[in-house]
Amino acid sequence: TSTAEYTYTIDSEKPVITTDNAKHDYAFKVRKDGADTVHDGNTSWYSATDLVLTGFYTDKVAGVKKVDYKLEFEETSAEGETPAVLTPSATGSLTTTTDGNGIYKFSSQVSKFKNGVNYITFTAEDNSKDSDQNGNRSTDNRIRIIAIKYSINSC
Repeated sequence: TSTAEYTYTIDSEKPVITTDNAKHDYAFKVRKDGADTVHDGNTSWYSATDLVLTGFYTDKVAGVKKVDYKLEFEETSAEGETPAVLTPSATGSLTTTTDGNGIYKFSSQVSKFKNGVNYITFTAEDNSKDSDQNGNRSTDNRIRIIAIKYSINSC
């Protein structure tokens, strides 16, 4: 006769949006060049269709495996009509890096922003596995980004 002892950890903690509490005080950042410095007026990022998106999630039990995003464009609606129709523009998954203290950073360029009102929704998934091999998923975090393209005509 032999006996064995097993220990199980049940992870029901979902990743949560956070700041890294050290060098950055934001949870999400949008910038064309992805730089960590404050916008100094010399870097043009306000007319880009490709933007670098950076953010932080925390999950101290299983860790964050990936961050999925969904980019949608708000189609203009006739005056007085609500809500406006959101048209999918792009989807994808971003990998994360960790500082070793349960904070996970993602930073990647996302394409297909359109002129007008865009919405990007982030959802993080942790490394735990349920019976369907899926991790715990965070609540959706949505950001509204207004992209304005312009041209200057000289006379």
